[in-house]
Amino acid sequence: MKILVVDDEAQIRKLLHTGLEGYGYEVITEADGNSALVAVAQKKPDLVILDIALGSPPDGIEVSRNLRTWSKVPIIILSVRGEEKQKVIALNAGADDYLTKPFGMEELNARIQAVLRRTSTTSDTTPMAEIRAKGLRIDLVNRRVTLDGETIHFTPKEYDLLCLLTSSANPASAIASLIRMISYLRDQAVVGQSRLPHQDGVMQRLPCAWPLA
Repeated sequence: MKILVVDDEAQIRKLLHTGLEGYGYEVITEADGNSALVAVAQKKPDLVILDIALGSPPDGIEVSRNLRTWSKVPIIILSVRGEEKQKVIALNAGADDYLTKPFGMEELNARIQAVLRRTSTTSDTTPMAEIRAKGLRIDLVNRRVTLDGETIHFTPKEYDLLCLLTSSANPASAIASLIRMISYLRDQAVVGQSRLPHQDGVMQRLPCAWPLA
């Protein structure tokens, strides 16, 4: 069982590494969010223990949201903040559990086992680090898009829309789902439309890669 520990404090990384190894886990550690994303893609841990405050962007919440776009690996968030609102934000960002500091290793191990029991009945957690469609390659770890080897730049919303469309077997259904899901569209007259704001931007950059007609 391989666990990735992500914390910007070296002392905490060392304590968790030693403690988790005592329970028989294989432990790898990272100090920042970007390195953590790469580690999930390359080293394929069975679970991630992720501090919410990583000292520099991206923080634990952003890392969780990013991971959930391409990986089902279980995530336990660690934080000194115990208020309900913060827990809700973390869980809605994709975390499977939230543990408030300070805590004991026995409790952490129990939560690891509980999360693994809950997620063991779901589909394979092996991360899909990229999407390919025709000459299109989407690097989900680094949020980078290339078409026939040429880098193409998207706004964040255009990128999210592109990922949704290229990963969907039914683009029309994906568009309808996006209309329902994105809160900033609630006040716009989008009901019944077949195209979304930002869809035109995606299509202009990828004229041949993903026809939606």
